[in-house]
Amino acid sequence: MKYYTGGELKPNKNDIVHKITVNDVIYIFDNKFKNRLRDMFIDWGTYHEIYNKDLDKKELIKYIVKLFNLDELSVINKDVVEIVKSIYNMSNAEHMDFMNEHFMLYEPVSVGIRGLFFTLKDYYEKVLIDFINIKNQISNEDEIIDYKKYIDNININTSSPLLFSLNPDNINNENFTQPVPVIDLTSGVDIADTTGLMNNIKNRLKTFNYKGFCPYAPKERLLILLQFPIQSIISVIKIYNNEYKSLDFTELIKFIKKTKPLDKPKIHNSKRKLPPKDLTDDQLIKWYIMNTLEMRKTLSKKGKMLELYYIKTAKNIINLNKELSSRISIE
Repeated sequence: MKYYTGGELKPNKNDIVHKITVNDVIYIFDNKFKNRLRDMFIDWGTYHEIYNKDLDKKELIKYIVKLFNLDELSVINKDVVEIVKSIYNMSNAEHMDFMNEHFMLYEPVSVGIRGLFFTLKDYYEKVLIDFINIKNQISNEDEIIDYKKYIDNININTSSPLLFSLNPDNINNENFTQPVPVIDLTSGVDIADTTGLMNNIKNRLKTFNYKGFCPYAPKERLLILLQFPIQSIISVIKIYNNEYKSLDFTELIKFIKKTKPLDKPKIHNSKRKLPPKDLTDDQLIKWYIMNTLEMRKTLSKKGKMLELYYIKTAKNIINLNKELSSRISIE
């Protein structure tokens, strides 16, 4: 039966397996677009074979949401024919965007950003602890921060209790039933030379909201982490310790600028054929689903190009992480 062949998307001996290494962990990426699209053909073929003569509309909508990775709220109270028709008539670029999210084609980039994220996170924590130690030396006894005790006692699932605790909005979140102490970096440090810096840190921390890393939103989580006022904190440390060694962000930015940006594959649109006339609703639903899958198969080459784009982008990010790690280790 045609449905079970996976739309003729068979394994090919010429398919290339890509490996990338992040922090001594090897990740393998192997034709995800083709394999996941083949799974969709097989999934639909199985469903069609079992429920061919009994397409319950409510259950069918649930299945379509799962098959095409739709937002359930977007199909509430909609006719099934209209749902599958609207999916079929999306532009090629929209189909590719849906498959990118559904198949997680960007996973290599997510893996690369994860390594970069935790390298930065670890460095931020190191600098933060150095800052706290200096602050404790010049603070009154009631303003001393015992960060070790804090880390040992905090009962929150976060990759960085220290960074998490800097914003009261995190602590006051209704999801936390027990009060958690807030680490106040700015109290007790009021030497004239640092006033402007401390105000900057205080204001920046009001909007800094550590959320940890998420593989499904890697770029967004990295951008949140980059809002941490690391350079202002380093500047305060250097006022008290002018020999303090820190990461030279200016040199790091120069390294980033040397990396040539990659061009993301462009997706051009194609015409949609019309369904045969006089089809029943059930027949029309099947026609739209099958032809959507067949149309997506025509995007296989672009899908492969997109995979390679993400793999190459990931390698650039990994090289940046290596450069960052080497510069941190020198400091």
